[in-house]
Amino acid sequence: MKTQFRSRDRADAAKPVLARRQIKLALVAASVLFSNGVFADNVNSDDATSAATRYPIILVHGVAGTDKIGFGEVGADTLNPLDILSNLDKAIGIYWYGMVQPLRDHGATVYTATLSSWESDAVRGDELYKAVQQVEMITGAKKVNLIAHSQGGQASRIVAALHPDEVASITTIAAPLRGAPLSDDVGTLLSAVQKLPGGSLLVDAVLFALNASGFITNLVSGFALPQDALGAQKSLSSAGSAELNQQLDASLAPGSASGLGADCKTSGAAYEDRQVTVSGTSTPATYRTLLYSWTGKGGPVGSYTNLSFPLGFVVGNLLGIASQLNPGESDGLVPVCSARFGSIVSTDYLWNHATEVNQPLGLKNYNTADPVTVLLNQARRLKADGV
Repeated sequence: MKTQFRSRDRADAAKPVLARRQIKLALVAASVLFSNGVFADNVNSDDATSAATRYPIILVHGVAGTDKIGFGEVGADTLNPLDILSNLDKAIGIYWYGMVQPLRDHGATVYTATLSSWESDAVRGDELYKAVQQVEMITGAKKVNLIAHSQGGQASRIVAALHPDEVASITTIAAPLRGAPLSDDVGTLLSAVQKLPGGSLLVDAVLFALNASGFITNLVSGFALPQDALGAQKSLSSAGSAELNQQLDASLAPGSASGLGADCKTSGAAYEDRQVTVSGTSTPATYRTLLYSWTGKGGPVGSYTNLSFPLGFVVGNLLGIASQLNPGESDGLVPVCSARFGSIVSTDYLWNHATEVNQPLGLKNYNTADPVTVLLNQARRLKADGV
């Protein structure tokens, strides 16, 4: 686009252009400094194929969530807060708010899985594999990329362990892979209440209410799924997570390291190899699953969402308070230590457990990365890595 200059000579006219170029160069330099690898978290692209991964992407929700297999969520996924009340029927069941369509706009084939809102890791793993099979049937793909938030990370790891030939990569977002302190606290509380007179009835009532809420949550997305809030609590506890991790590590191919490091200061492997004998063959083949992760770290500033929307203010403050109660850095529910897995994209995002999936309703702090762009850049990263 040409610019017309009036009443100025060429040298004067060039000054604003040079200034703009200097500003642009400074912004590019800053984006490189604050990016992870070659992907800047606050820089977008108009390339319609930049996120066209080799294999389809399945987004996997966490505990107490729901979403659909298919394209039904696209309309709701693009709603802004001002449209929610007039489109409440579309807004029900949103989880990956505003995150699906940008991926598709840049060439990715994306599906969202619906798992039981409240269930054990084992049950959710079985449900996720059925979703994987469905996507493979629809697309003809032999593998999928799993991108999972919260407890969805455990389900994804189970699927990859049992079917390594069908999972090209796992990306976890604030997955409590070493357990969640809140789940431990809930377990301790339930045990204490059960010892009180009438305590067992109270615990049963609470669990019934949670299971009922989960059933309704799944039902509005069109699925009648089993619910087991106590099973979810046990899976998310430190003991339950340790047991699962031991089983998953035992299934690794000889010489392959775990995506979880030995401790919070040690990075895990960037991939995991497993052997499986595919139907029609007699010799085990080794399959590799690439691993990535990121998480928010909460904090008294980063956890406060946009004050212009009351729900965002309430959710942000509650998770902000929760992030201060957990030992070490936390997004309010999951410690950063527990979420470190594979190739770590970042643990420095000023996000809480809701803003990691662009909730509530796309509201977030002004001074942090955009979760939609971070997810989009991950799809670009997967494409660059050949999956």
